Amino acid sequence: DLMEVDETLSKSLAWMMENDVTNVIFETFSVEVVDPETKRRDRMPLCENGENRDVDEDNKAEYVKLMAEWRLKFSVMMQLEAFKSGLNLLVPDHLLSQFTIPELTLLFNGKKNISVDEIRAYTIYQGKITATSKMCLWFWQLLRDFSDEYKMKLLRFITGSDRVPLDGFSPPFNLTDGEDMTHDMLPRSHTCFNQIVMPRYRNYEEMKGKVKTAIDNTEGFDLT
Repeated sequence: DLMEVDETLSKSLAWMMENDVTNVIFETFSVEVVDPETKRRDRMPLCENGENRDVDEDNKAEYVKLMAEWRLKFSVMMQLEAFKSGLNLLVPDHLLSQFTIPELTLLFNGKKNISVDEIRAYTIYQGKITATSKMCLWFWQLLRDFSDEYKMKLLRFITGSDRVPLDGFSPPFNLTDGEDMTHDMLPRSHTCFNQIVMPRYRNYEEMKGKVKTAIDNTEGFDLT
């Protein structure tokens, strides 16, 4: 999506499509490129004889299409080829070609919809906590009560990713009893082990408040 790659260009092209560009836009069907080695600037045509073809109200849709295509594909062709070459060392082309784009997205990024029951099925417990402990029941109720945004935030806090892997968590999702922690402490997470260590909170509301504070004030990096 162009907005994710280049927000400024995306907004500029959208403005062109929504407004009359006559006597406003003075562009040709070309784009400025810079040689990474010599730093020399040059114009690259977006179509045949593009550097001599002016953009106007009648052809602006074609220009927008070509410019978006250049930014998303041709401007990063070298990087894409390098990535593809590295990926093919692990997964040959003939295997990748068996999947559609949505299927590959699901494989790489995981499932966007978060099912509490599914996560619960993958969970192991450590310390003096079991599947029927009140702390455990509170935790699953908390996850059910959270909005989709907070479900994703909590998952990212615990695992480093806001998606559920297609083939489940490895290592398993881990809910651990923080027996050495006091009830006024925030929960801890160990993303390498998909683990959350939960203090022995006195009630559901206390747990909810501490968990929200923890995930709202956490900085880190995302994994996919």
